[in-house]
Amino acid sequence: MPGYVFHNMKISGIAAAAPTSTIMNRDYETRLGKSVVDRVITVTGIEQYHKSARCQTASDLAYTAAEKLLTEKSIDRSEIGAIIDVTESPDYIAPSTAFVLHKRLKLPQTCMAFDVNLGCTGYVYGIHIACSLLQTMVQKYVLLVVGDVMKRPDMSERKNPDNSYLMMFGDASTVTLVEKTGGSEEIATDLYADGTDFKMLYTMGRCRCPDAPHDVTVWSDGTERSLYDPYMDGMGVFVFSTTYAPRLVRNFLKERNESLELYEEIYFHQANKMIVERIAKHLKLDMAKVPLSLPRYGNTNCGSIPVTLVDNLGDNDSDVPRKLLLCGFGVGLSWGIVSLELCPSVVLPMMFSDDYYAEGEIRPR
Repeated sequence: MPGYVFHNMKISGIAAAAPTSTIMNRDYETRLGKSVVDRVITVTGIEQYHKSARCQTASDLAYTAAEKLLTEKSIDRSEIGAIIDVTESPDYIAPSTAFVLHKRLKLPQTCMAFDVNLGCTGYVYGIHIACSLLQTMVQKYVLLVVGDVMKRPDMSERKNPDNSYLMMFGDASTVTLVEKTGGSEEIATDLYADGTDFKMLYTMGRCRCPDAPHDVTVWSDGTERSLYDPYMDGMGVFVFSTTYAPRLVRNFLKERNESLELYEEIYFHQANKMIVERIAKHLKLDMAKVPLSLPRYGNTNCGSIPVTLVDNLGDNDSDVPRKLLLCGFGVGLSWGIVSLELCPSVVLPMMFSDDYYAEGEIRPR
């Protein structure tokens, strides 16, 4: 059976925000050469992405999106029982960034707050956690925040940077309002994890390797890196993603006695275009049913599925529910799936902002 079926639950609002600054991958041609840029764009499908201002964080973008969503939907904030922030780029080591948003959004003391450190599967895991909490709460809503603003080293200054990171990852943050209803709505989930390959995707530093040097050196593949740069086993990730994601979808549908034809759209984690297209091919899916936000926003890490929902449905005012399948896979390693119905009218158009929380800056006393 699927991991869980949550009854009387629905998503009643989604919003997302990205920085105003847009980086065009074609602009790297002068430095890296046209052939290199052509290859990266062909494989990833990424033509541009948004990058944050120096002091802007994922929570700044989340605040912009959340304030708009809660205000536009006229949500009684006393009815929000929890705020969950799923991110790999928190504002601070401590406290959890959820507390910063709790303050800024003026949420009540009866609203719990905590972070979840997760990347590619952050949205599907987050929906499961939100629904699980709602089952035990008297409140009506959980506010799920999912997004990243990665303050990575400036790889563009290196002679031989890792082009997959230099030209691939964009910044964005999203908020999703998960609601406990009195109706017949349901959300089904199925989640998995395998830590044996945790080194396939990782970033060093902090407690495990506090003395690792920050020097940039030339690695065996010819790229310049430091031990604090994110590392990805590209081929390993490709094999994992294109094997486990199709298997997950098939098994989930089999257990539910459903077919892919039942779903109007399937939203995959936006790893890169080649991976998503290969998964779709394994499942014999028409790419018309597989929305891509990669060309406009790049890989936005844990926020890529809701960013794609906003990119695809944000200008659609229809109140007719659409049957959707959401599938995440990646860091951990982890993989998971969510089945739900969503009215496009509850999805707000993408917002753009360079605002940041100056009060959040902490200086020596």
